[in-house]
Amino acid sequence: NYVTYSNAHFENASNVERTVMFPKNEKFFIITDYVVPKTQTQVNTVEQYWHMHPSANLSITNDGKNEFRSNFESGANVIVAPVDSASFKDVTKVDSLYAPDYGTFIEHKNGMYVKETYGPTSFGTIIYPLEEGKDRSIETSVIDTGIADNGATAFNIKITDPATGE
Repeated sequence: NYVTYSNAHFENASNVERTVMFPKNEKFFIITDYVVPKTQTQVNTVEQYWHMHPSANLSITNDGKNEFRSNFESGANVIVAPVDSASFKDVTKVDSLYAPDYGTFIEHKNGMYVKETYGPTSFGTIIYPLEEGKDRSIETSVIDTGIADNGATAFNIKITDPATGE
């Protein structure tokens, strides 16, 4: 399954386009955000947020992959794995508010990837749901298309079970 949509209602971007692909047999999502800043003659800071429920106990892997992971005490979890984390200026958890009911707010942390760019940029992300008690290792590598970042991206994905290597 595949969907793409865009939104031009951002303070510092003339357009943000998100593409979501869900290969049914693989059971994970590939998300690409393509951001065109309003000003392309100066450095722009572009932020991508990943929101999780407050009880997710969000963590950031410290293995160079910069994945955000949920850590629910029981049940399923999720991995948010960036394709090109080397291009990030920052990977951090930021303060956020969750509103479970009207007028009720809970403080918690969400994940944020930050890039600095002169022109358009893309964020490639793998969203991988984990069954309870399972884990996966996600390796990605960018394929150089030889063209400027104009929304066309290519990358390899390798997903393995760290317990078996398969």
